[in-house]
Amino acid sequence: MASRNRRLLLLLEKCQSMRHLKQTQAQLAAAGIAAHPFAVSRLLAFCSHPVRGCLRHSRLLFRHAPAPTLCIRNTMIKALLLRQHYAEPFHIYRRLLRDGLSPDNYTLPYVLKACAGLKDAVAGAQVHAHTIKLGFFADTFVCNTLALVCFACGGDAVSARQVFDGIPQRDAVSWTVMISGYGQLGDVENARLLFDESPLKDHGIWGAIISAYVQNNCFKEGLSMFRLMQAAGLEPDEGVLVTALSASAQIGALDIGIWIHQYMNRSGLKMSIKLCTALMDMYLKCGNLNLAKKLFDAMTSKDTVCWNVMILGLAIHGHGEDALKLFACMMKEQVKPDDATYIAILTACSHSRLVEEGLQAFDSMNSYGIEPKSEHYVCMVDSLGRAGYFKEAQEIIGRMSGDVSPADKAIAWRALLSACWNHGDTRCAEVAARHLLESEVRSSGYVLLSNIHETLGKDGEEARRIRKCMKDRGILKLPGCSSIQAGGHVHEFIAGRRHRNAKDTHRESQKERTREDELPTKPTLHARTDESGANYPQAGGSCSFFQLWSGFGPVWTSRFSTPFLESISPETGRERKRTMKAATRRAAKGEQEHFMALSGKSPLQGKARGIQEQKVHEDVGETGHQVAPVSSVKGIRPNRFSAGLVKSIEKQRNFL
Repeated sequence: MASRNRRLLLLLEKCQSMRHLKQTQAQLAAAGIAAHPFAVSRLLAFCSHPVRGCLRHSRLLFRHAPAPTLCIRNTMIKALLLRQHYAEPFHIYRRLLRDGLSPDNYTLPYVLKACAGLKDAVAGAQVHAHTIKLGFFADTFVCNTLALVCFACGGDAVSARQVFDGIPQRDAVSWTVMISGYGQLGDVENARLLFDESPLKDHGIWGAIISAYVQNNCFKEGLSMFRLMQAAGLEPDEGVLVTALSASAQIGALDIGIWIHQYMNRSGLKMSIKLCTALMDMYLKCGNLNLAKKLFDAMTSKDTVCWNVMILGLAIHGHGEDALKLFACMMKEQVKPDDATYIAILTACSHSRLVEEGLQAFDSMNSYGIEPKSEHYVCMVDSLGRAGYFKEAQEIIGRMSGDVSPADKAIAWRALLSACWNHGDTRCAEVAARHLLESEVRSSGYVLLSNIHETLGKDGEEARRIRKCMKDRGILKLPGCSSIQAGGHVHEFIAGRRHRNAKDTHRESQKERTREDELPTKPTLHARTDESGANYPQAGGSCSFFQLWSGFGPVWTSRFSTPFLESISPETGRERKRTMKAATRRAAKGEQEHFMALSGKSPLQGKARGIQEQKVHEDVGETGHQVAPVSSVKGIRPNRFSAGLVKSIEKQRNFL
């Protein structure tokens, strides 16, 4: 009989599905050992599995356990944490204390993680006190979780450092928690100091420092650490590759993105949904829509995030109707949309002037139980404003709930103000500007308002008064920023700062200016001042910031005969459209094969839109570098002003 019971208990280890588990549980009940602590613990452990398990069944098991042991309670708390149920573990913990049981070094970390999930500093302090009282203040496992709670609950870096310094034997997790915590708080310097001090650098520590840099827009430094990790002989794992792909997309380091794709093919790394989604996002932001589509079509299983990325990619590339068709396919596949899905759909409708479709999508959100957020309202305001429906756009802003922050409403008014400028509606522009200036003190509202007074028929006195008001209030104008990847480097241009290759660039830009003046379309006042506040000269004057930037590509590629990749920030204004239109006209005539895609500003994330994809490095299956190629920014570190969408451009030469 004992041997049969032992076989039944061992059978629990071989269960592969809930159906098998319930069959085994029935046999245990028939044998009278279903309430055995080991049996209950193993049943709960299987039910806690995030894919194969069932949380409802684990709750029933725990509720009917006659006398749950500490191990059973720990297993139940862990099952709840894996499903991100952070409140219930506290109830189990309190009952544990009432029943006279003493938590061990497994119970306390689980409960502390629940505190971190809830961001409950008070509960975290209580459990911290229990930790000291029970004598676990020197336990490495417990202290690592304590440091995590200090960062998660209020960002208390001082307390986290005290806990870290008190650990007698630190392991790799100790260093990883501290580096990640400093990165979340934006303290990259302390994160790097701890990284340099760590005696043993494993994948987790390298991933933490790379993620810390990328989270804080230090993309160049993050990619440099990515290369150093490979030079140290460590193979990047999935998390590191996803972070590196994100950094590559932000600064336009397409060569590193392609190398990562090649590395994944060479090493036989499993193409998970997360990795495929990151690759798609990188190619979409680098302008290669075709390759992103191929990746998407080749995926056997897709989650909501994957669909969202592809829909948004089609939207920012100007394929609004294709984005709506893909959304219909998503619904046919019975994939439940979330709020990010509707942001992508509304962005597609906005960029492609699909006003009716956007209104229908906006009204259908409630059918999926999705409450419209400020981002959705801003998308609708932008869509209506582009189409000239200013009254309806103001009504949408009025429908925004009262709990929306003034900053979120300011984004909506700014989108409407920009649309008024484009359509020349001064009356609505003044209303939008008044609400905008009441809601925020950023420079964009002031600059847009001064542009309207300058360009829509009013004298410049009011514009000068607004500029003086900005100066008196200490409001700084955001500089326009654009970059070009050429010759293995990302060269960044910021308005008001001199580039090291300025001499050759000025010469090429003067040629650009001369060719522009020969075109039938002459400059308009609309291009005089952009949102960054940079005053662009009229025909016959000196070269503008954007013309200098666009002139750098031909200078560099004429030396190295290499493709170049260009990135435009939203702050570079409307001058870029005129300059690039001239360049594309010349390309059509064969004067200069300089292919570019126009960009615009997204009302939500500052990403560019209306991109026409160019073919870049289609064959990513070829073997490449053993270490990721160098792609560094020359001169100025990328910042939040240079996070515009990257577009791929390949300069092709005709030697006939």
